[in-house]
Amino acid sequence: MVGGLALAAVLSACSSSHTATPKTGKPPKLFQFVADVRLNGAQNLRGDLTKCVGVGQFADVKPGTRVTVTSENRKVLGVGYIQKGLGTNLYNGALDQCNFRYYVNAVPTRKTWVVSVGKHPTTLKRSYVISTNGLISYSINADLVTPTTTAPHAP
Repeated sequence: MVGGLALAAVLSACSSSHTATPKTGKPPKLFQFVADVRLNGAQNLRGDLTKCVGVGQFADVKPGTRVTVTSENRKVLGVGYIQKGLGTNLYNGALDQCNFRYYVNAVPTRKTWVVSVGKHPTTLKRSYVISTNGLISYSINADLVTPTTTAPHAP
C-alpha cells in the first residue's frame, strides 16, 4: 500500500441534505464540508483502532487540528477542527491507516477552494465536487511517503 494523506470529503448544500446542486442547476450559495481525512502508512501513525494521530511530517494531523477553507486569494471562508481519529486498518499487527473526521459549516461557493488540514493544503474544484455529488477523495503528499510494503509484480 502506498502511504500518504488522503481525504474523502462529503460536501453538501446547507439547504439540502440530499444533493449538492439545487434543482435550478445553479450551485448552492453555501456548502457544508464533512470530511474524513485518511492517513496511510505505519511510519506516519501512532495509536490503535480506537484512536490515532499522525507522526513525523504528519504530526499536525490529530484531533483538535485546525482545518481552514480559503479562496484562491487566501481569504478565509470557513474554519473547522479535526474531531477524532480512528484507526481503520492493521497490517502485520501494526496500525497502517487512520481516518480523521472534521466539519466546516456555511462555506461560500467558489470555483475552487483551498482546504488546509493543518499544514497540508489541497485545492478542490467546485465542478469536481458537484460532478461527484459531493463525495470527494484525493491524496495529499503521497509522493513524499515511503510505502509500508512492497510486493513483487505477478508475471
